[in-house]
Amino acid sequence: PKKMRRLALRSALSIRAAEGQVKVVETFDVWDAPKTKHATALLEAMGVTGKVLLIAEDHERTAIKSFRNIEGVIAHNLGQANTYDVVWADTIIMSRGTLELGQSAPRGTAEHAAGVKRPAEEVSA
Repeated sequence: PKKMRRLALRSALSIRAAEGQVKVVETFDVWDAPKTKHATALLEAMGVTGKVLLIAEDHERTAIKSFRNIEGVIAHNLGQANTYDVVWADTIIMSRGTLELGQSAPRGTAEHAAGVKRPAEEVSA
């Protein structure tokens, strides 16, 4: 059941955040091309060691490609993230946009549809 998996993922992320294991960066869109060197420099600057889960937005593919060659790092977009990876990781790194997407209602739900409706003034224009 999708709803149960989604709730388990949110719960696991909440627990990790309460433990201080979630780090948020402003964006991963700063890289022009995938470079593992940039990814390792970011990890060192953040003081991150051990197993790392990177969760990025769909349009931040460059970051995902930059991190995927580093041992002990799993890089996913938000749709690919799963509870096992969250529990496995010592540290979770997310962009601010990913965090906001994860906190919003899932696509395909009535809550999501209510949140994305535009005001009547914009629709008629």
